[in-house]
Amino acid sequence: MFDITELNDMVYGQLSRRDLARCAPVNKQWHKTVIPYLWRDITNIWGWNQRQVFYRMVLEDYLQEQNTNPLLPPPPPESSSSSLSGSLSTLTKYGRWIRVIPSHSYLLGYFWNQKGYSETGPTKQPTTYDLLGRFLEQCPFATVQHDDLDLFGWERVRVNRFKFLAEIYFPRVQSLSIKIDPTTSHWMLKYLLNRCSTNLETLTLEALEVKVTEVDEGEGRKDLRGDYYEDEEGSDEVEWQLKRLKLKKCFDYTDPNGFWSWLWRRCNRLKALEVCETGDIICNLTEGMLTHMPDLTEIHLGWGTFENRWFSEKEIVSLLSGSRKGWKVVRLKASVKMRGPLSKRALAAHFPTLEKLEINGRNGWNPEDLIAILSSCFKLQSLVVVNGDPPLSLPATTFTDRDPDTGGLKAWACEESLEVLQINIKDIPRPGSGDGKVSTTRGILEQVHDRLVRLTKLKSLKLSYDSLED
Repeated sequence: MFDITELNDMVYGQLSRRDLARCAPVNKQWHKTVIPYLWRDITNIWGWNQRQVFYRMVLEDYLQEQNTNPLLPPPPPESSSSSLSGSLSTLTKYGRWIRVIPSHSYLLGYFWNQKGYSETGPTKQPTTYDLLGRFLEQCPFATVQHDDLDLFGWERVRVNRFKFLAEIYFPRVQSLSIKIDPTTSHWMLKYLLNRCSTNLETLTLEALEVKVTEVDEGEGRKDLRGDYYEDEEGSDEVEWQLKRLKLKKCFDYTDPNGFWSWLWRRCNRLKALEVCETGDIICNLTEGMLTHMPDLTEIHLGWGTFENRWFSEKEIVSLLSGSRKGWKVVRLKASVKMRGPLSKRALAAHFPTLEKLEINGRNGWNPEDLIAILSSCFKLQSLVVVNGDPPLSLPATTFTDRDPDTGGLKAWACEESLEVLQINIKDIPRPGSGDGKVSTTRGILEQVHDRLVRLTKLKSLKLSYDSLED
């Protein structure tokens, strides 16, 4: 047993729930140390028996709270955790140790279809959301690592359930993905996002279109709109800690300056942006990047396959010009093709700050472009060329990059910074007999090795040698 937190994390953080449960009753000191690790993560409650125990624990706590109104006193401080009163429920004792809980749909499964426990007394049977609300109330430090919210056909969802998720559950979410359909109005997204707390670090929006219509009088929508308009004036005062934003198929054919401009103002802490596919919000997005996202230094563009919509050169140039500090990380996927000099020039403007670059080798790049990157980016730490069909390959003589006047290797700006290199080299003669082919092959390989030796901080190297000449 250690009194050093780091050592405890190294030992107990590796144990299974069953092993931790065996360690807890050894003695008081073990119990005090092991209990936080036993309760820390409840995302892996498997099987009927474990879920039945979890359900009974929450139900008993709920009934105890109902029968002892006013509410139970708060849990004692950590220093007295070994002497907790036996009258307190298990959830009251240990709920404060829970740090990680599963997604809402998975967590609700802990309370659905549970049988074998019948309550007595005048208290009515609690609903699933009653139990979930009580559980979250007893776990003040619990967070959700990732959750998905599908708003397709949301009008079929009961309004009290949506309000519960928006106001009680989603403020705990660290990474949130929202799927939207054309029936979703901008005020509904604001209603939800306004209730996300500083826990939110990653947000993904997958939408066909964001509409601005206010004619939303379906069942329950009036209540939601009333709550939305009450806090709309002060909505911009809520501070986000959002670090990463991902836009997938986001379009706005009605009012590009409405919801999106509201969203950009909330992204003042954003560091990374991923744009998979967008419509006519590109200019508005670029303006928002320059105006409201001063710390933005990482951008990912496009999809990983060629079947999706291609970015135009104008869109690429616009997005690459959206960093005030200069891009440190750039990832250009399969659907981004550098068709002309303007897009390459827009990327070259960030060579002084560029640290990591990943490109798809078949999308308009040529060997000279790669040499320009290696010889100009003095902070470059990683260059990864993802090869398509056909792959982008550098001739060995181009990779060695020798001075035609002196015959020596040209100095590359990244020689003292490059740590990861993934690239393809071709045109190395195949070893043979006669005609000096062996010596020629050895000479070219030595030149390639001489170039690699100059990369003094290289940690990861992936070279593919193809097109060997016969």
